[in-house]
Amino acid sequence: MRINIKGFLIFLLISSLYGSFMPELGATHISKPVLQESKAEYSLGEKVILSGWADYKDQPTSDVSLNVRVFQSDGSEVMDKLFMSDE
Repeated sequence: MRINIKGFLIFLLISSLYGSFMPELGATHISKPVLQESKAEYSLGEKVILSGWADYKDQPTSDVSLNVRVFQSDGSEVMDKLFMSDE
């Protein structure tokens, strides 16, 4: 089987140009995280359970990407991780 290099390069060029006109995929809105936590500080080794909801247009919303960042008291970052909200 022979590959036509010129045809392949033209196809690659056209498909890359077509792809550049495609809109960016990503978030269509920003939801506000609402935490229901009574504590702001935790002891080393203490289990932390975050509860709350993602608010969009005054309604709880599921399947929202949430960026959780944890800091030490000196300001250094311990964790930066994405989670998906559930129901």
